[in-house]
Amino acid sequence: MLANWCQRVASGLRSGSSLPSAFADACGAVPEVGAVFTPVTLAMDRGASLSRALDRVHHDDDSIGLATATVRTCARLGGPAAEPLDRVAATLHGRAGARAERRVHSAQAELSAKVLTALPLVVLALLAATDADVRRVLTLPSAQLCLTVGLALDVGGWWWMRRIITAPATRRTLRPSRRTQLAASRSLPDGIEVLVSCLHAGLTPPQLVDEVVDDLPKPLRPAFGAVRDRMARGHRFADAVAELPKRLGAESHGLADSMSAADRYGLPLAPVLDRLSFEAAAARRRQGEADARRLPVRLSFPLVMTTLPSFVLIAIAPAVIGAVSTFSVPPG
Repeated sequence: MLANWCQRVASGLRSGSSLPSAFADACGAVPEVGAVFTPVTLAMDRGASLSRALDRVHHDDDSIGLATATVRTCARLGGPAAEPLDRVAATLHGRAGARAERRVHSAQAELSAKVLTALPLVVLALLAATDADVRRVLTLPSAQLCLTVGLALDVGGWWWMRRIITAPATRRTLRPSRRTQLAASRSLPDGIEVLVSCLHAGLTPPQLVDEVVDDLPKPLRPAFGAVRDRMARGHRFADAVAELPKRLGAESHGLADSMSAADRYGLPLAPVLDRLSFEAAAARRRQGEADARRLPVRLSFPLVMTTLPSFVLIAIAPAVIGAVSTFSVPPG
């Protein structure tokens, strides 16, 4: 929806509308996105400029942040906004494709999790429906204890497998600082896309850092905030940007070197950031594919530790208790 909204804004600009008019028209044409920007349109109706009205948008969604940063930059600078918004739409379509690809890769693992969770309950229901001894045993305290523990393991295993499938692979044993770097590394492609879109909207490299820090993905904000703080204390941008590799790791060396060279020597930054954005997006796709291939191995842990024991306790234990209870010692 957001990509379609960006395309509608760009289309309105090409047809001759101003950016505020195209923004309002697109919000009316795409109500799902218009609801997010309702505070903006209300502020514009009361006479606020688009750039100031966009300061009212506070959203944790990185896609909303990308679109907001691009429109705000174009509104402040007054330059052509159609091409940057088309780039945002293409970026959002790419993100949607990556999410769909991950869902496809994880579909088999998700189906396995559902089947393995439901199987013990299905087997128990069949046994209870066909065997009177099992129905009688289910009233015994020992069988009820087995069912309680088994259900707890089954629910815990389902939650564990769902978390593995929906969340990216992370190493909980790493130090907090290293986990922070890993999260920032995963967010770096999105951050580069924000920088590229705002750069094409007309910002210089120092302005990029100063203007878009609050619109970057959360894991990247402390590092770019440190660069902005160093610039506020009088450091040159080329020196301040050296904070990025210190805080984000080796993956950000290319970005820091490119921005530093653009500031020191006046080199064009847009082509370099375009290349970095493409490479970062490709690396993110490869990481997603690798995570999907690791899913069966990661799912083996909850399978062995929770799902299989729950199958024994729910489906097998009542049948065994029922069979044992049929034996009786004849009176002497």
